[in-house]
Amino acid sequence: MESTNVNNTNNSNSNNSNSNSTTNQPQTLSNSSNSVSNNNNNNNNSVNNNNNNEASTASSTATVAADVGVSNASVKASLNGINHQHQKPLPPVVYKSVDVNGAWISNKLKEREPEFTKKENMVIFLGTWNVNGKKPAESLDQWLCPGAGVEGGGLSASAGAALSPDIYAIGFQELDLTAEALLLGDTTRALPWEQAIAASLATQGEYVKLLSRQLVGILLFVYVRKEHRPHITHVLSDIAAVGIMGMMGNKGGVAVRFQFYNTSICIINSHLNAHMENILRRNQDMKDIARTLKFAAEDGSTFLNIFDHDQLFWIGDLNYRIPLPDQEVRDKIIQKDFYSLFLADQLYLQMKSGAAFEGFQEPPISFAPTYKYDPGTNDYDSSEKKRTPAWCDRILWKTHKKAENVGILSYRRHELLSSDHRPVSASFIIKVRVVIPDAKSRIYQEIVKELDKKENDSMPDATINTNQVDFESVRFMVPVTRQLVLENVGQVIARFKFIPKLDERILCKPWLKIAPIAGMMIPKERVTIDLTVPSPSSPLAQQTSDAITVKKKADFIKHFLVSKDL
Repeated sequence: MESTNVNNTNNSNSNNSNSNSTTNQPQTLSNSSNSVSNNNNNNNNSVNNNNNNEASTASSTATVAADVGVSNASVKASLNGINHQHQKPLPPVVYKSVDVNGAWISNKLKEREPEFTKKENMVIFLGTWNVNGKKPAESLDQWLCPGAGVEGGGLSASAGAALSPDIYAIGFQELDLTAEALLLGDTTRALPWEQAIAASLATQGEYVKLLSRQLVGILLFVYVRKEHRPHITHVLSDIAAVGIMGMMGNKGGVAVRFQFYNTSICIINSHLNAHMENILRRNQDMKDIARTLKFAAEDGSTFLNIFDHDQLFWIGDLNYRIPLPDQEVRDKIIQKDFYSLFLADQLYLQMKSGAAFEGFQEPPISFAPTYKYDPGTNDYDSSEKKRTPAWCDRILWKTHKKAENVGILSYRRHELLSSDHRPVSASFIIKVRVVIPDAKSRIYQEIVKELDKKENDSMPDATINTNQVDFESVRFMVPVTRQLVLENVGQVIARFKFIPKLDERILCKPWLKIAPIAGMMIPKERVTIDLTVPSPSSPLAQQTSDAITVKKKADFIKHFLVSKDL
């Protein structure tokens, strides 16, 4: 007899993991409960061959689906919002959809980052100046241009030029001391200072303003070299007012954060409580500012605080004083005995005890106190109040435990005379990883292939020894049995079950018996399935068969329901 052609459906694994970004489309994780289906069609006891259409044959087609799950039930994790019902209705809790494959790829890329990046040194310049409400009256070159106007901890002009900053962060305090600025929280004093900064930076290279943020008289500018701008992302800012009644903007802080290549940077410019005796108030101001400043995470799911960054810089008029007799302080300044003064410095002692700025560091101070001067002169305060000189203007940093520490290039003051403070600057080297595009593309493809393999290995795979069962001649009162061998060739447990075809209710025609109709196989296990045409015994069956040889065939199509049937 002629053999019946059988369609053996091979399944392909649809892998949509080629994206390395998080998607906003809801993703449903499902482990389908798959089955083996056997449907047999009998047309007047004749075998119907799909290719030859033999009138004297009866066909029986079974659809066999291999279920490769590790549990009987379908597992579905749908990341949708859930309404929690209490006595008072609450708003729905909305969960962000997660691209599981994309997240896995991102984590793998992070692990292999050293393979497609190289470390490069970048220079960041930080400057702080309490301008005492004054407008720009002199060039800022000796403050903002490395190697110029140096006292203590500086570089030579040639060395400074060779290390021209990649990033500038410039902070001002007491930009506007008018009552209008304090009450309305707004000021127009920023523009002249921005113009003065631009004029000085133009001598250093081509820079673009990344962002500026202002809280009354507290103003922070951030500039970057033009070639770096495409590699800076997630630029955000925030403010924290801790002034009069704990809420006015005459005291407080402004912050800017951004991603510089692979390095996250946060910069805070602050003005803390004044006067020698208010040391505890300054400590509390610092803690309030640190607690208040928040930034939305890149995926929008949560908030970052200032300590969630690789490099954290805190600049400003921190207002910590030197609690020694005024004349003693002035004498030691003349003697340039800065170390003895530093040992009595309030900020140093608070940092040492952990009472404020815990974990922060400061470059060694090798310059004279920057406050308080008679404006326009080099003389410390000669007024009736005769303020004791102090290092009010400071630059601190804190490196995250998982990041590489910075290198100190300079920490110095500059001789601009218009205010009662001297401006201060510090330059640091930070190491960033710069991506090598070709190497990243190669690593990405390797990771995607690894994911494909893992997904394929985790799917069920079963084989049937034949796609067709031919019962040949079936005679009256003579049962005929044929066998199928189903083997689990995958690496996970496979479950099988015979089910009716679509739009049909019965498993198979009455003349065919299947045993077992369902089962489970561990990897490499084989199961033998008996297919039997029993002996007809009824008069109707006898009339149908009437001792005539009937050719019966059963065709089996295997479907893997965990992937797309082709």
